[in-house]
Amino acid sequence: MAHVITRMIVGGAQETVLLAAALADRSRFEPLIVCGPQTGSEGSLHEEVRRRGVELVVVPDLVREVDPLRDVRAVPALTRLFRQRGIDVVHTNSSKAGIVGRLAARRAGAPRVLHTVHGWPFHDQQPVLARAVWQSLERRTAPLAERLVVVADADRAKGLAAGVGTADQYVTVRSGLELDDYGFNPALRAAVRAELGIPAGAPVIGSVGRLSPQKDPLLLLDAVLPLLRADPELRLLLVGDGPLRPAVERAVSGSAQVVLTGLRRDVPRLLNAMDVFVLASRWEGLPRTLLQAMATNVPVVATDADGVRDVVVDGVTGRLVRRGNADGLRAATADVLADPGTLAERATAHLPEFDARRMVARLERLYVGETL
Repeated sequence: MAHVITRMIVGGAQETVLLAAALADRSRFEPLIVCGPQTGSEGSLHEEVRRRGVELVVVPDLVREVDPLRDVRAVPALTRLFRQRGIDVVHTNSSKAGIVGRLAARRAGAPRVLHTVHGWPFHDQQPVLARAVWQSLERRTAPLAERLVVVADADRAKGLAAGVGTADQYVTVRSGLELDDYGFNPALRAAVRAELGIPAGAPVIGSVGRLSPQKDPLLLLDAVLPLLRADPELRLLLVGDGPLRPAVERAVSGSAQVVLTGLRRDVPRLLNAMDVFVLASRWEGLPRTLLQAMATNVPVVATDADGVRDVVVDGVTGRLVRRGNADGLRAATADVLADPGTLAERATAHLPEFDARRMVARLERLYVGETL
């Protein structure tokens, strides 16, 4: 079987694909991951794919951007690959790979084709024309998949409202974590803080994610920097990289209260240093970083972007704030810093739903034609 995605960068959709392949029942499935050559400032998962014993096939013309010439070449290239390898199940992921991958899968005669939506390519932050084009493409290619898998219930509602697919095509399979890799460790907390130059007793606001418009790190800074100015002991720990890094660096102006780690692959360790986790996204599928924080017993504050609402129940498993509302984000963060324990304890009760092995078991039932 083939998992198809444009880029195997360090990101939520890509980590989900990696786990779906790495944890597959090898007595029943022979997984391979098919991707394009692009990586970027977010970092590459290519070596990790191979380290976990999964074959990686790079198709040169499978790119993330809309590129008519390369897109036209990608479809026959994928078709040949599926035929040559005798692929029985094609599982495409995200918008661009979903469009070219589903076309190729049907041309190759693959018996079973599924597509996972890790957040739709159309959203209300786009120009109207771009949104209309993506909606049209998704509507046209939806019939090529037997199942449209969503990681968040919000994406099912959003897809149906846009006329993408039919209700009986949709199934929700939560993006999963290897939960055993997470958990609060006081010794690790002390070690990570010492490594990063953060005082042992300082309260720490943290965030993990791409420094990109989607995650809106500049809104996060608008919310948090006034808190730092009001409390010299407070620290902000930002983990990640991306196209907005220069703007982020300018905004913090070398503040000693802000730690920018860049890209890191030891997120479970770094989460131990945080007292509250903040996510300021404009749009989302299902953000795995919120789950990672919860699994480390770190309370979360987030904007109410799409699938975030599947993870965070306001006042129960975290705090939700209207998108784009820096003042609300600031107030909620301050409230949680004052009393972090209750939310963190409640959040852990919801984590079994997001276990990676549960995710894989549900996907494998779909691969053999079962219903969930």
